[in-house]
Amino acid sequence: MTAIQSRLSKTILPMLLISFMLALPFVAFAQDDSGGITAMLFGGTVWLVCCLAIFILDIAILIWVYQDANKRGANGVLWAAIVFFGSLVGLLLYFAIGRNQNRVG
Repeated sequence: MTAIQSRLSKTILPMLLISFMLALPFVAFAQDDSGGITAMLFGGTVWLVCCLAIFILDIAILIWVYQDANKRGANGVLWAAIVFFGSLVGLLLYFAIGRNQNRVG
């Protein structure tokens, strides 16, 4: 594992996930109609940041699946496509099937 991958998996991804979870109540607060334009702008901004965080997390997961599948001797492009189109189901399939394939020495 390279230094960038190590830093990504140990610090950045958990921070993105925690930030997303902390932002969810603000999105719910902004859905109230009595807040006016301020609530709408704040909620829209928080929603945009949450969507961006999910997008970055999805890309990071796809890169990890591709590299891990190649390292284990499987077809990385195929598994990345399965995870991309299958979302959570594809990722669960990769953990159940793809990671159990033999490693290439």
